[in-house]
Amino acid sequence: MKTHFHILLTVHVSHSYYKGLCGDFDFVFPADTAQLMRNGRLIARRRENRLYLLFEADENGVALCSIAGKTLRLGLRLLNPNLSNFTDLDFDLHREIPLYQNETTPTAIDAFQPVIPVGPVFRHTLAAADRPLTVTLRNQGGAIVETTTLPALDPTLTISYDISKYSAGLYTVEEVGVATTSTAYYSDLEFQALGLFGVLEIKVDAGFYTIAPDFQIAFKARKETLKYYVTAKNYTHAEVQQLSVSDAGSNVGGRPKIAFQKAPAGVLAADSTAQALLAGDAGLAVALFQSKALVARQEIARRKIQLSRNSEVLIANLPQPGAGQPHSNLIVHVSKPKPS
Repeated sequence: MKTHFHILLTVHVSHSYYKGLCGDFDFVFPADTAQLMRNGRLIARRRENRLYLLFEADENGVALCSIAGKTLRLGLRLLNPNLSNFTDLDFDLHREIPLYQNETTPTAIDAFQPVIPVGPVFRHTLAAADRPLTVTLRNQGGAIVETTTLPALDPTLTISYDISKYSAGLYTVEEVGVATTSTAYYSDLEFQALGLFGVLEIKVDAGFYTIAPDFQIAFKARKETLKYYVTAKNYTHAEVQQLSVSDAGSNVGGRPKIAFQKAPAGVLAADSTAQALLAGDAGLAVALFQSKALVARQEIARRKIQLSRNSEVLIANLPQPGAGQPHSNLIVHVSKPKPS
């Protein structure tokens, strides 16, 4: 009997910073998922920044071993250390990781849930100070794993949990007192050791074996005020006032026009970057031009954002913030010969 491989599902990461698919991540398969894939006769392939999971089927396209109803867990490993410079991250990067699931619609990724990565033994710091307080640890299905009730005047500030005999995954600690709070944890020793960026859980639907879904994890570029600090060497005050920054390239590719305004003297005097540039150079003047609206970071520089003096274009294409820059503050130098 001849067997063939068909696509079960694909996963890709998109980012508005890039023109094409984002290649800033790799996927990690923990031991339990690797075993599940072997049991389900699945193989993984990566091509052009897209992950393919393929299932082995007979000559009629029927899977030799279906894993419908099972959940595949994948870790997201960050390959680009500069990601946070240009990405709008809606979670605490130093404390949390995003958990992506397809709970609402089988063929689409839900909005992520921020979770705290832990191992099989971890300590929870109580958010509530009131007593009595009931603290409950629940597993991913909502079932109670452990419950503790702290009586009046109990001084306990933290509770330790050992879930080593339970499966890896999402756990929630719920505190019920005057108010109710919950804290989400993700327990996986392998993932914690690797320091992964995030976790993707995909529950395999039977329909995947007929029509393969393409799962997308989407990121948005950070929006910032685009600032140009123009240092003018040997320019008179009147000549500095003639400088301007404008966007002459908005008609190229139909992108929105970026409007700039010159910062008034009061703003410039209070700006630490401008004052640092001025320090110790009597022949230097600084002008600050900033966008009126927030501007999204992008990999490909916008053309024809230019510096002019009256009608003369001094710099036709001003620099744009690169991936390695944590902000959109750019310094531009212009100079004239010193008057004799």
